[in-house]
This record gives sequence, structure tokens and C-alpha cells, in this order.
Amino acid sequence: MWKYLGLSERLEKLIFWLFLYAAYANWFFCLLAAIFGGNKTLAIASGDYSIPAGQEIPVNIGLGVGALSITLATVVVLYGLRSGTHAAR
Repeated sequence: MWKYLGLSERLEKLIFWLFLYAAYANWFFCLLAAIFGGNKTLAIASGDYSIPAGQEIPVNIGLGVGALSITLATVVVLYGLRSGTHAAR
């Protein structure tokens, strides 16, 4: 897919790292929520178990930043795929 992106090498590196960060952040912070028993962030998975808010905050922030990074990377990919800019390298 990279060959169809009409982006600079710098932007391609940026979206690569954003996607990679988002994948690992999602995994890590979901694992952290499972360890803590995060009931507000992942309510459907935690059942009636509750934890202090201090343990829930890092999970919320981590998942939020991961979501922002994958959203930003997706927007940049769609921008790179816009018509007229993609050419096979």
C-alpha cells in the first residue's frame, strides 16, 4: 500500500510509527485494564468489579492517546490516497 501513498518519506515514517504505537498502546492499556479490573473504560468486560479512579486514569489516557494516534494516521493515509496524487514508485 505504501507505493500508492502520495506522501513524503517523513509523513510515511510518521504514519508507520503512529500505527505501530496505536497497536502496542491498545494491547498494553487493555492488558493494564484487565490487571486492574478497569470497570469504566471496559465496562462490558469487567462486570461488577470496581477499582479506584487512580488506577483507571492511566488506562483512559493510554487508550485515548492510542485512539488519537490511529485516527491521525488513518486521516494522513486517506489524504495520501486522494485522487491524483498516488503513483506507483
